[in-house]
Amino acid sequence: VRSNPLRTLCDKYGLLTKLTDGNSLYPGESEANLSHIHFYGSEGRLSDDQVDTLWAVYDDAVDQVQALEAGRDTASIEAAFHKVITARTVPLTEEQRRFLEWHFANNFRRASGAEADKLSFFEFGHGQEQAFPGGDRIVEGGFGALVQKLQEELLANGVQVKLGEQVVQLEHGGGAADPTFVRVTTAAGETLEADVAVVTVPLGVLQRPPGEPGHVAFDPPLPDWKRGAIQRGRMGVLNKLCLHFDQCYWPQDQYTFAYVSAPDEDYPPLVFNLWP
Repeated sequence: VRSNPLRTLCDKYGLLTKLTDGNSLYPGESEANLSHIHFYGSEGRLSDDQVDTLWAVYDDAVDQVQALEAGRDTASIEAAFHKVITARTVPLTEEQRRFLEWHFANNFRRASGAEADKLSFFEFGHGQEQAFPGGDRIVEGGFGALVQKLQEELLANGVQVKLGEQVVQLEHGGGAADPTFVRVTTAAGETLEADVAVVTVPLGVLQRPPGEPGHVAFDPPLPDWKRGAIQRGRMGVLNKLCLHFDQCYWPQDQYTFAYVSAPDEDYPPLVFNLWP
């Protein structure tokens, strides 16, 4: 997939979208000027040479972390980086430490909505490769407009669409002769049969125990490894703060700014310029 499928659908249906986020580290939205990111330290903007030196330290740490094998299945990303950093023969300078902390805040906390000590080292490095390219966008009129367009197309092609139906049970696997058979039962007692069921219910719904409202029963039950993964899963929390100014007092052609001089837990790791 070379582009975000939701963006492709919006273009197909003529729905307007607006860029609300992006990352100068990963170009993809040409109109957002994502070719470069400016870093600011305690004495102002860092020079290109300073930034190159900091990048070299970060890249070296990443290479060493990715080379680690011991504990990959159980360690956190924070533990892996700590192991590499503490093994350095030359201690990090304060500026280098801040730069690494900024990457932790931007690449892990901001991207995943969780601290690095809560993220699995097993999946380290997979985030950006698996993410769709381009910045974050919102649909003018809300995502409901996209759902409405999809429903109209499905109905026009004779596809039955049911809204507001609560699924309480999903039977899957009709035996060796028909292993893909599925039967869905709703709270109203209606059953629907198909070859395949795509389950996209929220993680919180999957975690609900039997007897609790909203619980979905699987028959046969999901395997232990999958149920364990569901119970260990957590939803990340990311807050975006939008500020409106009467005039632009920053470089208008720079899309993102990164502050690496202040404690990352007190300040946002990235500031996005949406002017005008």
